[in-house]
Amino acid sequence: MVSMRLLYRGSVAAVFASAVAFSWPSVSMATSWEGMASYYGDRFHGRRTASGQRFNKQALTAAHRTLKFGTRVKVTHKNNGRSVVVTINDRGPYARGRIIDVSEQAARRLGMVRSGVAPVHIEVVGSKATGSGSETSRQARKEVDAIWALFGTRGAGSRLVNARSSR
Repeated sequence: MVSMRLLYRGSVAAVFASAVAFSWPSVSMATSWEGMASYYGDRFHGRRTASGQRFNKQALTAAHRTLKFGTRVKVTHKNNGRSVVVTINDRGPYARGRIIDVSEQAARRLGMVRSGVAPVHIEVVGSKATGSGSETSRQARKEVDAIWALFGTRGAGSRLVNARSSR
């Protein structure tokens, strides 16, 4: 009976570990969108964003509803062709029909300050959140070890991730 229980715990842990190893890091399935962008500036300057950073209207940052904080996104104004790369550090926009809120500096570079809103194409170009390969592997090992720890086999997750990354 005891060996069956250990076997069950080990197989459940393996399923969870493989799911984490294969799905990490995750970003929204889509990597580009089209829609309307707006900007925010003076009223929010200096306030904390959803990521905990202070909002700086002069920084090239943006708010998106679902992308991870630290994700870098290229925003292209569809009418004039100007583009800018911004880093997601806040949640929003909350206005209906908008897909991204950019900082005032990003809006200036896009040429949309006067109108306040503009049709844009956005596409994910990278992420500060994932960092370098070794940092990514270290984070993946921590997550897998946390799951393995639930089943009393701490350390096995690191070996699993190391074996996959060395191929």
